[in-house]
Amino acid sequence: MSPVANIYAVRGDARYMAAVLRTLALTGFVASLAKGIRERSTSFDDGTVRSLMLPYPPIDQQRQIADFLDERVARIDQIIAARKTQVASVKQVQTAYLQGEFNAAAVGHGTARLGYLLSNLEQGWSPQADATPAEGGQWGVMRAGSVNGGFFRAGDNKALPEGLEPRTEYEIHGGDILMSRASGSPELIGSVAVVPQDVRPKLLFPDKLYRLTLLPGWSADFVVGMLRAHENRERIRLGISGAEGMANNLPSGVIRGLRVPQLSLRGQGEVVERLAARQQADRNFEAVTLRSIELLTEYKQSLITAAVSGEFDVTTASTRIPGEHA
Repeated sequence: MSPVANIYAVRGDARYMAAVLRTLALTGFVASLAKGIRERSTSFDDGTVRSLMLPYPPIDQQRQIADFLDERVARIDQIIAARKTQVASVKQVQTAYLQGEFNAAAVGHGTARLGYLLSNLEQGWSPQADATPAEGGQWGVMRAGSVNGGFFRAGDNKALPEGLEPRTEYEIHGGDILMSRASGSPELIGSVAVVPQDVRPKLLFPDKLYRLTLLPGWSADFVVGMLRAHENRERIRLGISGAEGMANNLPSGVIRGLRVPQLSLRGQGEVVERLAARQQADRNFEAVTLRSIELLTEYKQSLITAAVSGEFDVTTASTRIPGEHA
């Protein structure tokens, strides 16, 4: 263990001291000393601060620790950045894969305007709702981002206030197609997903989402997959309206003009099977990669804490980083 000294007596390598203070902050030690905590305001008792003891090895050892952490933390941060890039690229790869399926389905069959496939296209209802999600027996209003990424998330909703009568015509049902109509982020507009068949009751869709109802002979999963292809994403991007600084909107006419390959119901089912397998593989990859980022972040902090507390000798420490070559 490293020797310690009073905080007011500490002098040394600034990089080392920054690592010590960062460790104290992230481990919650500093917060435990706070007195009179108020919103956006934390004060410390002067006597408590004066009694604070910090790890304080000799200056040459401080520099060795700082050099070790500079090199090791930089490597960890590079790995984390690379993993985040991999996660971000999954969406681009998905779009390209979907376009390949779109092109293959269109060969010999052609495409149709989405408007010809719909029996109804409607916006939802957005009452003033609570910030917290609805519980099982409560009515809730879905958030606009509940379909981001091509997946419907039932928990991404806001509870309808007590006493406000729900407009039940906007209740969602299994098999509904929901599409984002408006968002401050243009890349999220046009996000689309199928509501699972086992969706819980008493959920309403808001006016920032469209509900698309298909005519008989069309698979919701197939249509949604084709709407997420690059060709249709470009149509959506070019069709977004909205003044600068305002929320962007997707007009219903743009949606009706999107294209879908005219496959038979059996052919649609074959495409859906391939899309489901690919989607599951992508989700597994993303989950594993995000978990590795989480573990690397935890490892980085534990490494800093162990180094500044003297739990190991940095001059003989292993250069291996767990999961570096995963």
